[in-house]
Amino acid sequence: MSALRFVLLLSVLGSGFCDLGGILQIHYPDISIETDANGNITMQSGADASVYLIPGPGGSVFFDGEDLLHLIKVINGLPPVWRAHSPTGFYKTAFGGDTVSVKLEAIDAENNTMYYKLVAGTMPPGLTIRGDGYIVGQVPDVDAIYSFTIRAINVNEKHADAVFRMQIIERNQCLPTDPCQNGGFCIDQSGDIPYKCICDLSFSGMNCELSCRSNSLQINDTSVVPEAMMSAYLTQENFTATEGRLGSSGGGGRGWCGANSYAWLQIDLGREARIFGAIIQSYSNDYYTGSYYISYSTDGNNFRYVENQNATQNATAFATSTTTAPRTSTSSPTAGGKFTFSGSTSTSRATDYLPEFVIARFVRFHPVSYSSSKYPCMRVDLLGCFDQPKLTGTSP
Repeated sequence: MSALRFVLLLSVLGSGFCDLGGILQIHYPDISIETDANGNITMQSGADASVYLIPGPGGSVFFDGEDLLHLIKVINGLPPVWRAHSPTGFYKTAFGGDTVSVKLEAIDAENNTMYYKLVAGTMPPGLTIRGDGYIVGQVPDVDAIYSFTIRAINVNEKHADAVFRMQIIERNQCLPTDPCQNGGFCIDQSGDIPYKCICDLSFSGMNCELSCRSNSLQINDTSVVPEAMMSAYLTQENFTATEGRLGSSGGGGRGWCGANSYAWLQIDLGREARIFGAIIQSYSNDYYTGSYYISYSTDGNNFRYVENQNATQNATAFATSTTTAPRTSTSSPTAGGKFTFSGSTSTSRATDYLPEFVIARFVRFHPVSYSSSKYPCMRVDLLGCFDQPKLTGTSP
C-alpha cells in the first residue's frame, strides 16, 4: 500500500511541477530530480532512521561521475601505512634495566583499529606487544642490538610490516649509587644478576644488608635442618637430639639432655656456613647447661674446638668417636685453650659470640658445667650466614 502511495505521489509531483522547470522528470524506466538554479536537494530520515541508496544487481552509486562503490572497494583493499621512518626501519636506544614504552604508529585508510604482532626476529627479553599498540617492558642489562619485524593488520586483514632495531647499552649498576651496604664492594656484571656485592665477612645478602652476627641459621626449622641432621652422643633417656632446637617444647621442654660432660649435641647444617655465634636455652635451674664448648668440622670426621684467639688452632683437634669420649690431641695449647661459652640456667636465652667466625658444616655443643645431681639439657641455635665470600686469606 505504501509503495502505491509513493507511486501516486511521484505521479502528482510529476504532473504538478513539469511546467515549473521540470523538478521531477519521469522517463521510464528512469526518474530524475532536478532543482532550479541555486536550489538544494535534501533527503533526511526520521529520528533513529537511515537513508539507503541501494543499487540493483550489477549496478553502482555514482557521485559527480565517480563510482562510489568502486572507491569503497579500493579503500577497503588498502593496507595500513606506517608513519614516516628511515629506509632501514625504526630505531630505539635504551640503557640496560630501563622500562620502555614504544608506540606503534600505523595508519589505517578508514581509521579503524588495528592489531600488531611479531612476525620475524626476536624482541629483547622482557618486552611484549600490548593490545593497545605499545611495546612495553623492562629491557635486560646487556650490550646488544635486537632486530625484529612487526606486522600491522586492519579489520580487513590487510597488513603492512615494519622493521624495528633496538640497541641496549649495558648500564653500570654500581653507579651512580652503590647498592652495596655495610662496606660491601660492588662489581658490575652482565646476565640475569646485574651486579655482585663482595661483602665484609660479617655481612651477607644481595646488597650486604644482612648481619651474620644476628642472623639465625634456623635450626628450629625442620625444612632447613631435618630431624635426620640432628644427632647426639650419650643422650639421657628419651631427650633426643631433634628436641635440642631453640624454643622446642619436646622432652617436656627440656630439649636435648646429655648423660654427662662427655655427651654432645651435633647439628649438620647441610652445607658450609660462617658461624659467628650461638644461642642456648636451658630448662630450669636443675636441668641446665651453665657453660659449654663448641667444636666444628667441614667434613664430619675431623673436628676442632673453638679456641681463644691466642690459642693454637690445631692444639685441640680430635678424631670422631661414637663409642668413647673425644680424644684430645697430645699437642699443648697455648694460653687460652678452648673457648668457654656462657650457658643458661633457665628458659632465658643466652647469646654468645665466637672469638672469630669459623667455617663449618657440622657443629657440636659440649656441656661443661651443670647441676651435679642432674644432667645437662639444652636447646640451641646458631648465628651466621650460609653463603661464602671470596676470601683473600686462609679460613680460620
